[in-house]
Amino acid sequence: PVQRKRVAVADTIAAQPDYPVRLERAIDTRSPRRRTNAGLVRAARASIRERLGRSTKTLEVSAVAGVVLLTGNLETAMQRSIVEEAVRRLAGVRWVVNDIRIVSPSQLAMRTLYR
Repeated sequence: PVQRKRVAVADTIAAQPDYPVRLERAIDTRSPRRRTNAGLVRAARASIRERLGRSTKTLEVSAVAGVVLLTGNLETAMQRSIVEEAVRRLAGVRWVVNDIRIVSPSQLAMRTLYR
């Protein structure tokens, strides 16, 4: 059997002498940008706020090494799935743990008042 050497696409592009992109830039543009935990939490909160269109005082967001934990209370299961999907689509998110509870609007109002 013939053994073939694996060559990455970036290597073949950078090997062309007339191509303006250097190998380092070709590799950097293809790899996903890693976010810090705090940056991931900020991005997740902004995405949630954008999707729900209101304040999310009843939600807690934390992140460790690309794993995002969602906790808190919402009124409907639809809101819960919207929040999870909004966070899941962010760059740098490897896993989402969704511990959001569904509570009645009156319970949610009381919990918001006494926070």
